[in-house]
Amino acid sequence: MKSKFKKFLSMLMTAVMAFTVLTFSFANTTASAAWDWWNVWGGWERRDTEPYGEIQPYEVKSGNKVHQGYILTPKAPGTYPVVVLFCGRTGHRWKENQDFSMKARMNTWVSKGYIKPMIIIMPTLVMNDRDNTNLNSDLFFLYIRNKMGGLKNAFLSDKTFGKYFDPGETWSVSGYSMGGAAALYAGCLYRNLYVNVGSFSPSESLYYEEGGTGWINRASDLVFSKSSNAHLFMGYSVKERAEFARYVKKYDKLFKKNGFNFKIYVSPEGNHGTMLFRRQMLSFFYYISNNVFLTDDIIFTMKY
Repeated sequence: MKSKFKKFLSMLMTAVMAFTVLTFSFANTTASAAWDWWNVWGGWERRDTEPYGEIQPYEVKSGNKVHQGYILTPKAPGTYPVVVLFCGRTGHRWKENQDFSMKARMNTWVSKGYIKPMIIIMPTLVMNDRDNTNLNSDLFFLYIRNKMGGLKNAFLSDKTFGKYFDPGETWSVSGYSMGGAAALYAGCLYRNLYVNVGSFSPSESLYYEEGGTGWINRASDLVFSKSSNAHLFMGYSVKERAEFARYVKKYDKLFKKNGFNFKIYVSPEGNHGTMLFRRQMLSFFYYISNNVFLTDDIIFTMKY
């Protein structure tokens, strides 16, 4: 009887140990699979290897002018190239990291070696309204006229953020929809500061016609940096409303007449929204990082 009991006890203990091992293994495999799924479809890398931390609000000053918005900086110490990114007319919610998921995008793109680390500045056009919803043409116009020229000096002199900025570093400006027109306007108005310009499916606000009511009303004033290092970029999708292709083609013709050749990114698909803007953004960031222009067919093979 004792022998049978010992044999039963031994079998029971073996079964318990086997169950424990299998359970632990299953848990690890499940967690690993879940993490792999999150990485593949969410585009995030493990937090301990992410090159970027959290998006932070900023408030910096140049003279008597106050600048507000959000900023995304690499974790590693040092100075970096700068890209100013304008939202569209419907605004943004950068702090909640919605729509573009900028931190996730930059972590993926930099980790995979697509682009070099850079600082992303996302301005607030209306003071103390960081979500900036329901913007209009006048707000973009006034912000660029009144503040964009002093933005660099405001960051250079700031005690919190100044350490990330090199006074001699080239700045870039970009934006989507009405923000795309804003990027073009800033590139014209402050061409010695914003050498690289990326305009994603821009609105017509920049220039309507000669003597018209656009932000610029003389075609001869549509000029950009003449630096050999300048990167000039516009994009649209054939699936957007037809006017966006028309605006880009009109701008391109005027810019060429003034001696400025933009790279034109044409996507065969994508409505006027987040997924298209992400591809345009990745192509522009890749262009300024590597001096290589990526077309849409290549972008589709990458994580955007």
